[in-house]
Amino acid sequence: MVKRLLEGAMEEELLECLRVGRYWRTELRRGYRNGYRHCNLLTELGLVEHLQVPRDREGSYHPTVVKRYQRRNRCLAI
Repeated sequence: MVKRLLEGAMEEELLECLRVGRYWRTELRRGYRNGYRHCNLLTELGLVEHLQVPRDREGSYHPTVVKRYQRRNRCLAI
């Protein structure tokens, strides 16, 4: 459940960053998706394995939920 919550939050952040959803064609588009990177995250609730962090082609998207190279998150509590 924690994994779904984190992945959903990052997808919404990327949606706001790119200003367009998947497979949409519009003039407002700021960039393009470029797959996912996978990481493991240790939280107070336990280990979240194979967390999918979305990427964009230009590298302008930096998630606030899981920062680059972050492996532990102590302040995540539900």
